[in-house]
Amino acid sequence: MRAFERCLVRRWRAMSSADALHDDPRGDLSLRRAVLRHIVPGRGIRTTVDQVFITEGAQGGLDLCCRSLLDATHTAWMERPGPLALAAAIEMTGAKVIGVPVDANGMRVEHAIRHAPRARVGFVSPAYAFPSGARLSLSRRMKLLEWATRSGAAIVEIDYEGELSGDGASATSLLGLDFDGANDCVIHVGSFSRSLFPALRLGFVIVPRSLIRPFARVRAASTRSSPHAMQAALADFIEEGHWARHMRRLKQATRRRRELVVAELRRLLPKGLAPRSPAGGATLTIDLPDHIDDVALAARLAAAGVDVLPLGVGAGGPRNIGRGLVLGIGAHPESMLRRAAEQLATLVREAS
Repeated sequence: MRAFERCLVRRWRAMSSADALHDDPRGDLSLRRAVLRHIVPGRGIRTTVDQVFITEGAQGGLDLCCRSLLDATHTAWMERPGPLALAAAIEMTGAKVIGVPVDANGMRVEHAIRHAPRARVGFVSPAYAFPSGARLSLSRRMKLLEWATRSGAAIVEIDYEGELSGDGASATSLLGLDFDGANDCVIHVGSFSRSLFPALRLGFVIVPRSLIRPFARVRAASTRSSPHAMQAALADFIEEGHWARHMRRLKQATRRRRELVVAELRRLLPKGLAPRSPAGGATLTIDLPDHIDDVALAARLAAAGVDVLPLGVGAGGPRNIGRGLVLGIGAHPESMLRRAAEQLATLVREAS
């Protein structure tokens, strides 16, 4: 925070009249260049600065994609369970949402093609499906790209966790796969909210060259771009190496927190219940037996000061996906996580 504060103060003091009139709907050029040099190469993405848009976090990027690509005549896929805010953004365009089941290998692409082959857009989180943590298998990635290039559809690749997903090297993004046509059909959505802090409200979208002008028109007719000083400060933060150092520390801290919570819950929960997080990251899921009401349990935990999401309702999934709790572990000290695990286990035992 101190390093980011120094970058912000320096940029604010140095702001020129030209900076104060900054009006490129794609965002600040220095931050777009920083994304190009330091963020996307680790995801296997090859692009140009003209294709990078700065947005208000991942949700701002998804909203831009929905308004640029969809209308009331269209259908769009999204993972179910999946984030409620994405479903709301799609529905506000008038488009029909098709929920696609997720299993251990990610979105069931064949199911989506069979039920909605003419969808205009497929929204997918290949690296880390929320809330299950499933990673889309390579065979399904290739099938998804084949469908998009064959049908002329667009794929919006959502990278919520970014560098936090997985304990090893992250899987290459869809946009980074060496697949003929991928550069023309895949839109990549990233965010700094998870890696830095949500109140920053900055993310980015990488669009195909053919969509630069349509996206810029929509952007210019709405919020245009985030505050210049904040964007420029983040560019300096990245270029000066602070972001890379921070990410190394954050990944270590997230791994420690995840291991602590997993160990505590395995020790404290009734036999047969254990958290899962297949791709790592800062989210865990606990599957519960059908006789436990996860919505009521989440309410009891909230009254005790422990914030969780009930699996089906909280993640926008149908009630037949099973019952469970989604736990976020990324923003809390280990002592608080330990107390929360004890409280959660106590209430789960009572409900059992």
